[in-house]
Amino acid sequence: MKLRYNRPNSSSSNLINTDQLNWGTVTPQQVITGRTGELVAFQYFAEIYGVKSVKWVNEVKESGLPFDIIIEGENNSKEYIEVKSTSHANKDWFVISVKEWQFAVEQGGSFTIARVLVSHGNLVRITTYRNPVKLCKSRHLQLAILSSQ
Repeated sequence: MKLRYNRPNSSSSNLINTDQLNWGTVTPQQVITGRTGELVAFQYFAEIYGVKSVKWVNEVKESGLPFDIIIEGENNSKEYIEVKSTSHANKDWFVISVKEWQFAVEQGGSFTIARVLVSHGNLVRITTYRNPVKLCKSRHLQLAILSSQ
């Protein structure tokens, strides 16, 4: 499994290259991509922090929590990781729920989004966005609102 790790840079990108985003039913393939991304993110963080420090909260079934992985550090510190997976290398956006965003606001620097690109079941790249609220305020990330109309 080849691993490439990126951090966001200060240059902004064209976030949406189409006139309309489709917001519809989740397909079985999207579920597989999401689960695969969570698994490889878990393996990645377990390799860095040790398997005893990393917990995949959705390992058995979807927990409904606003994060997918918890990393327990020294002095009972916790980092919450929300994994966003895709199999499309040119897709530079992802959906974040209101519940996930509220949790990101509450947790600040203890919340990270891990953007996982998987291709044919293999990890291609992980990009992390630690404290995405701060990154939005500093214009390293942008939010978009999608209308259901």
